[in-house]
Amino acid sequence: MNVRQTLNRVFILGNGFDVDLGYKTKYSDFAKSNEWKQLMKPIVGNHGHSLLKFMKTKEYTEEWFDIEASLLEYARKASSNNVQYNIVEDENDYIRLCNALGKYMKNLKFSEFNKDSCAAQFARLLDSTMDIPIVFSFNFTPLEQNIEYIINNHVATFNYMHGTLNDSDYILGFECENFDSIRKEYSFMFKSNNSNYKPGDMSENMLHAREVVIFGHSLNPIDFIYFKPYFLYIMQNNEEGKDKRNLTIFTYDDYSERIIKDNIRSMGISIPELSMHVKLKFLKTYNIEKGVEADAMRFQEFINQ
Repeated sequence: MNVRQTLNRVFILGNGFDVDLGYKTKYSDFAKSNEWKQLMKPIVGNHGHSLLKFMKTKEYTEEWFDIEASLLEYARKASSNNVQYNIVEDENDYIRLCNALGKYMKNLKFSEFNKDSCAAQFARLLDSTMDIPIVFSFNFTPLEQNIEYIINNHVATFNYMHGTLNDSDYILGFECENFDSIRKEYSFMFKSNNSNYKPGDMSENMLHAREVVIFGHSLNPIDFIYFKPYFLYIMQNNEEGKDKRNLTIFTYDDYSERIIKDNIRSMGISIPELSMHVKLKFLKTYNIEKGVEADAMRFQEFINQ
């Protein structure tokens, strides 16, 4: 398909999609696992500097434990601090962390999911024959396989931004705009330095879609580099009041909506100004699944359109 033709919908999935299905794919779930306990077993005390010690501290102090954000924080700390860091040990810790996460997720049972969840109903849209849905997933879970548990057939085209468990090419790490703040010795944490990195054409597809649908991605700074071209293009090329495109974001509740808006603002995008250029709509899965009438109606309108 020539992406310069106008596409109907582009679907972008973050971990919130898997979580809504009932999968235990949060980093905080991993931190409660036997794989995590085995990973942290050699770590004794809080003195000294090492990647795994830092991760162990974050596990207990962060309200929302995010391994990739913690990797970026550690790399910046190690790059700016005069304290001696053992780079070789940190790289070995990083490899062990990646392996432990992969082992944990491969043991999850993807055939068991919440059939009544918003994510399951959303997935059934991939059975559409009106057009070929294009899906970009930031998750490691093998979506193409898991979808078969929900619908018998699908016509979607799947693109995995950071690899999958099935191919063992999943990539844990980060990207950032001010990359010069990271010492070159810690560049092994950059996703784009991984030999399995395949950036794909998500941004290009977003630019030519009539509707971009994001389910379960917080647009956090780690991944915002993939979304920023879309937001800048919309702000610069869509005239106010004219044939606006749709941007629909599925998130959990009011608090998670606020986090997403804060993340957009942190990249220099004004929410009020963005709303003048695109039809911005938030759908909250907590309200929908609790049967809040207004939210449930908006969800059905989305499903039926």
